[in-house]
Amino acid sequence: PRGNLVSALFRKVLRAADVGQNTVHLYGNDAAPCDLLYIDDLADACLFLIEQLSEAGTLLIRPSERHTLRQLADTVKAVTGYRGDFSFDSPETCGSEWITFGRGMGREHGEAGRLSRAGWSPETTLEGGFRKTYRWFQRHRLEATY
Repeated sequence: PRGNLVSALFRKVLRAADVGQNTVHLYGNDAAPCDLLYIDDLADACLFLIEQLSEAGTLLIRPSERHTLRQLADTVKAVTGYRGDFSFDSPETCGSEWITFGRGMGREHGEAGRLSRAGWSPETTLEGGFRKTYRWFQRHRLEATY
């Protein structure tokens, strides 16, 4: 089944741990850059925009750091306690892209630093967001299928 990058990583790692699989196969290039923003930070950015910024224009709401697919996998491994390894098989890039406001805007367009210059930045680290996600999953695991 196809799904969100983060949930797919967790599903694959947890399934591998459950069945004693030593290697999790991931589709993609381990060095591919991925941009993830925790949902609470997105909501916070939207509220900040409503309350603080009034000028028109396009903004990119983005994480403060980019991570590779390998870093994402290793963070899931650290958070879950999985002891296996990962294999990667493709030069494809990560499926995650910038969350943009504005039609047809790519990474090179818009004013990406405007939000940070106005005083907003995401608070949730990659590991912190993954730990919150894993705690949620543990509470709902009986309901989830993977």
